[in-house]
Amino acid sequence: MSKISVILPVYNGEQHVGRAIESILRQTHQDIELIIVNDCSTDNTQSVLEEYAAKDSRIRLFRNETNQNLPRTLNIGFAQATGDYWTWTSDDNQYHLDALEKMCAVLDTMPEIGLVYTDLSIVDMQGNLIKELKEDEPEGIRFQDNIGACFLYRKSLALMAGLYDETMFLADR
Repeated sequence: MSKISVILPVYNGEQHVGRAIESILRQTHQDIELIIVNDCSTDNTQSVLEEYAAKDSRIRLFRNETNQNLPRTLNIGFAQATGDYWTWTSDDNQYHLDALEKMCAVLDTMPEIGLVYTDLSIVDMQGNLIKELKEDEPEGIRFQDNIGACFLYRKSLALMAGLYDETMFLADR
């Protein structure tokens, strides 16, 4: 069974981050490390994160002394990652219970595949379904970034691609 590193960058996420953490820790695939990077939040986020870190040894907590924005914060988190497979998620996202297990199974059994991603559900603050989004076919990746919020890729692929471009705030690699 492969180890998964999940990076969770957080900035002023005290309202949502607990649900995101719980959805990661409750995964049916338990061989994970959750690397949380608090990007200098000004609300009560740090206290929430410390409570969770004290309860689960799979959580590794880091705090930026100054706000670094998303690309740099992701690079800080991934620099600590030790898993075979990597992903990251936002503090207001939640995984289905077996999301990581299903994606990991594809990567474990199909070495020719470097990245997997899933459909996703958009819900309101009460958890009511607003809409289901079906992700585009893999062929679309060649022409545009059509990967949503739930994905998993090989560490080796990330190392080949390199770090996030820290000048590209609000845009991925």
